[in-house]
Amino acid sequence: GEEEGIEEALRRGYARDGGLYVPKTIRELEEGELERLSRLQFRELCTEILLWFASEELSEEEVRGVVQSCFEGFSSEEIIPLTMLSGRGAPEDGSVLVAELFHGPSMSFKDFGQQVLCKLLNMFAQKKKNKISILVSTTGDTGPAAIMAARGLEALKVVVTYPHGQISKFQELQMTTEDANNVFVYSFQGGGDDMDAPIKTLSTDVSFQERHGLAAVNSINIGRVIMQSVHYFWSYFRAVEKLKLPVGSSVDFALPCGALGNAAAGLLAKKMGLPIRRIVCGTNMNDIFHRAISSGDFSRHDKMIRTLSEAINIQVPYNFERIIYFLSGGDHKLVKDLMGRMSETGRIQVEGELLQSLQENFASQRVTDEEMLEAQRSCMLEEDYLMDPHTAVGYAAIRRACKDGNVVLLATAHPCKFEDAITEALGKKWVEENEERVRPESVKKLMNKKERRRGTFREGEDWTSQLRRMFDQGDWDCLA
Repeated sequence: GEEEGIEEALRRGYARDGGLYVPKTIRELEEGELERLSRLQFRELCTEILLWFASEELSEEEVRGVVQSCFEGFSSEEIIPLTMLSGRGAPEDGSVLVAELFHGPSMSFKDFGQQVLCKLLNMFAQKKKNKISILVSTTGDTGPAAIMAARGLEALKVVVTYPHGQISKFQELQMTTEDANNVFVYSFQGGGDDMDAPIKTLSTDVSFQERHGLAAVNSINIGRVIMQSVHYFWSYFRAVEKLKLPVGSSVDFALPCGALGNAAAGLLAKKMGLPIRRIVCGTNMNDIFHRAISSGDFSRHDKMIRTLSEAINIQVPYNFERIIYFLSGGDHKLVKDLMGRMSETGRIQVEGELLQSLQENFASQRVTDEEMLEAQRSCMLEEDYLMDPHTAVGYAAIRRACKDGNVVLLATAHPCKFEDAITEALGKKWVEENEERVRPESVKKLMNKKERRRGTFREGEDWTSQLRRMFDQGDWDCLA
């Protein structure tokens, strides 16, 4: 495809041909460089990795300034603290370390990508004295993270949509109670990724996109993937430090998988030279990536299956496109052919060397709600560690897929965001007796804030036309 600069790639989200942006080249670490990076503080590491991709357009001073402003609101000085579990659920001759990615303002891992991405977009817009409109669909965490990163930024407007009744009450309130003048929030009827097609239609309409400065900040955005590679490096360095292993030792990473942005970021980090042995992916019953790894079957189910791990209820994860690109050695034609076939038929079969490479780099497990709840229970009772349902999907995958070695489990959200799932796993009595763990003060404050609802995109209506009307006419209350 055509080459673009980092500013254009971050602003557009989708490339002009409808595909996803990938790095033109992937910088591979030189000998001794991993050891040097391990000694950096988090903000220094973040700045350096971002400059590997952005130095042609951004100065070190600009990147450093953005990074410095992004992590001031985090509740942990370590940014990403690691907790070592006692070992009952760990692989033989290994340990499980939980990397807590939920200490940002929205209490989810999405803060890492959104804080940097939104502030970079604002900086680009201010330089050119124009405005940028962020249009995002969320299955729970992307929306709050985008709102908290962009609220009050002069050059940005944020329009967020979410599937009605399919995110937690806490996640919904994080969005519907926001009163910043540059934030507009709507629900829609349907499955978690049903709004993706209208957003892609508008994002690839060059005239509309340029007229409104439209930007997409879902994990289609390459900035999200680049930024999320940083927490793999940081978590790896802290893990080998805790395990008293030399830098360069291999570890596995495990995580819950939805749209695969985090998985693509891990693969990118591995391609850069981070010694990741395997990326272990837990899916729920919306298991397209598990089927792809197991047998090469990447096909869309007829219907999205409701689960307690709602944020990963994804039928077609768009970052599979980037994973294929990285695994195929950057074979543009292969990627275009496969994704074109997927768009036309809803299914492709991954075969041969590509399937072999997929299976060498990834392992997977499909986790039912019952297995996820059992993982939450056992981790709490055996380790005294409380997990949200998505992290518990990753933990359940570790218990089945990891037989040896050390594993870093990415904890993607604070458990307080999913009280219903915790109650189902541990019981109402336990929740009441452990209220401070389940409902921190910030949760109680949020529950008392006034909501600001703007309406719902209803099933059977033309959502693309409705979005056009909002942007073209500034009619933000047309769904009310």
